[in-house]
Amino acid sequence: MRPHYSLLEADKHSGGSDISATQILRGFPRALLRPVVWAPIVALVGVFFDLHLPSFVAGTLTTLGSASTGSALVLTGLVISAQSFRFTGGVAITTLLKLVGQPFFALCMMVLFRMDHNDIRNITVISAIPGGFFGVVFGKEFNATPEIASSGLIGTYLFGWATLALWMLITAKFF
Repeated sequence: MRPHYSLLEADKHSGGSDISATQILRGFPRALLRPVVWAPIVALVGVFFDLHLPSFVAGTLTTLGSASTGSALVLTGLVISAQSFRFTGGVAITTLLKLVGQPFFALCMMVLFRMDHNDIRNITVISAIPGGFFGVVFGKEFNATPEIASSGLIGTYLFGWATLALWMLITAKFF
């Protein structure tokens, strides 16, 4: 499950006060009602039990998925252009963790589990791609302050070109 939705639910219902562990636990059922939480769980169960969708449903989802790629790029541009950018310590940490920490963690896990070299390269590079806009959108929905999230998102796009190239070089040379 995605625990950050429970945190957002707890923050939304905290009334501006500190969030307690009981508020987070109370937020889990509300978070489970959101399709963004339960839909991936249903998909995992379907894959685990090797369930197949009827062809007309699969075709519809394929069409929607194809259309959403371009829409996501446009929406990312709109979200980024609507946000102000302030480079603070929190933004630097967010950007560094996304562009360096996340790919490094993925690389370490794949080496630890002795995965195939092609998988190591692909997964490391995929995890080094700049972040998506969903955190900003969900933060707005829950009345959370998105300043660090939006500035961190912009930061990953500003610096991602360099770190992505660096991760590609590292994985090509050593894996």
